Amino acid sequence: MSARVLPNPLLRECVLNHSNRRRFRPDAVGGLAFFVFQRIVMGDGGGEIEGDVVELGEEDVEDIEGCYVPEGVWGETLEGVLRKELFTRNATAAMPPPGQLMGDYKTGVPVILSLLTAAVDGLGGGEVEGIFRLAALKDDVDWIREEIRGGDYRAIMSGSLEGYDVLADLDPAARACVDHLCGFLKRLSGRSGVTKMTTGNLALVFAPNLIKNPSEDPRVFAMHAESEKRFVAMLIEAQE
Repeated sequence: MSARVLPNPLLRECVLNHSNRRRFRPDAVGGLAFFVFQRIVMGDGGGEIEGDVVELGEEDVEDIEGCYVPEGVWGETLEGVLRKELFTRNATAAMPPPGQLMGDYKTGVPVILSLLTAAVDGLGGGEVEGIFRLAALKDDVDWIREEIRGGDYRAIMSGSLEGYDVLADLDPAARACVDHLCGFLKRLSGRSGVTKMTTGNLALVFAPNLIKNPSEDPRVFAMHAESEKRFVAMLIEAQE
């Protein structure tokens, strides 16, 4: 697959405007628009001289299919959330290739995770009995989800910790999220006298979100539930 350099400035401007408008579509069309915008129209990756050919290899096609900006942060992969936040902060940023954002431990914690854990701390979550166990009003939950759906929220600082060896197999960004969340749960467990949420209770709530059992057999889920809870409890207790 190849594409000739744009033959004249007028057509070049037309394609530039077309791809610029569509590069934030949350699908492969958006990925293709980003590729055209950055690699062809802006001259990054060949085709600067008339008559040049811009070759699209298999990796380029994979980039096009996988590199798009999600519409929101709910239900997205960790990498998708990091990409959404990147372009929410800077709409002119270059599209990182697949996997690049997952390789940075320092920036691996999404702003939304830092924001939510800080909000629980700041709003006195450690003083609330039954936190995470008692459901909020559906209207309140829906309103909050809609408010932050698009990724337009303030950036805040995050912390870190040393994890177990098993965490070394995770991508740095995924490991950073586990570290951040477990540190937050460790602080919250210190208020168990008020919240009634001990380390074990917190581990029971969060284990299904941190550990995904590949089996779809409910008997297997039941068999491993206690072990998964104990493992998450150990991760929480390991925080300093």
